[in-house]
Amino acid sequence: MKSKSFFALAFTILIVGFFILDTHTAFGQFSYTPLEKIPGASTAKTLPQYIEGIYKFGIWTVGIAALFMLTIGGFVYMTSGGNTSTLSRAKGYITDALIGLVLALVAYLILNVINPDLVNLNLSKFSEVGGVLPPPPALGAPAAPSATYTGPVVAGCIDCQAVSGVPIKPVGSGCKSPGPCQLNKTFLSRLKNVTTSPLVSKPWWITEAWPPIVKHSSKCHYNGTCADINFTGGVTDPASVQTLYQALRSNGFNVVYETFSSCSPYTKVGVPCKQFKTTTGSHFHVY
Repeated sequence: MKSKSFFALAFTILIVGFFILDTHTAFGQFSYTPLEKIPGASTAKTLPQYIEGIYKFGIWTVGIAALFMLTIGGFVYMTSGGNTSTLSRAKGYITDALIGLVLALVAYLILNVINPDLVNLNLSKFSEVGGVLPPPPALGAPAAPSATYTGPVVAGCIDCQAVSGVPIKPVGSGCKSPGPCQLNKTFLSRLKNVTTSPLVSKPWWITEAWPPIVKHSSKCHYNGTCADINFTGGVTDPASVQTLYQALRSNGFNVVYETFSSCSPYTKVGVPCKQFKTTTGSHFHVY
């Protein structure tokens, strides 16, 4: 049983090794002398050469192990003295060795028929990644200053004006200090219509205008053509979310409800939803 397990493992390693080593992975350029020499790869100085040496040594090991087991089986058979139990054990050694060797040869032949590259290890085609990593910043070095808001007219916000007529969080939480908070004129005009919509019964406000406070994946946050809004009391029940969603949609907005919890309750009532584990709180992304 032990010999069967050994050759099954050898067969598995052989198959997996063929596929893994055929993968075209980019290696960095290494030049070093291994602490331990590998038979048949004593001159290896680079990582690809080192891996190729291990691969070839593994193949040799399969053949050597099969020959070794055949030798043991033959020796036990000749010295059995007619003992039935010993003869059976010797035959088992010989049979298992032959099976393992045949499996290795068959695996090689099958892979060679499918694609000769699977059995022709050639690490020279792997690309080398050069370059030197930049040195780390000195400890205690001051961080580079972030871009600061310099007034009502700033390159980046498209045709914007200060937010008015729509409830919004104070400067510093509804937009980056020192303000004022701004949005695209057309976008803001449409948003004002939502404040009088009969569909909405609970108060809401803008939670992120331009210039934004936090980083966003949506580029519109950096030109004032979208905003984040939410209920002032932090309401998150699906029925209330649905009514505000419908009011926004009726005024031509695209809307996605973003939350760190499950989206299932909101999608069930027809509200598009995305789950973000890093969001600062559930809100509507309106654009």
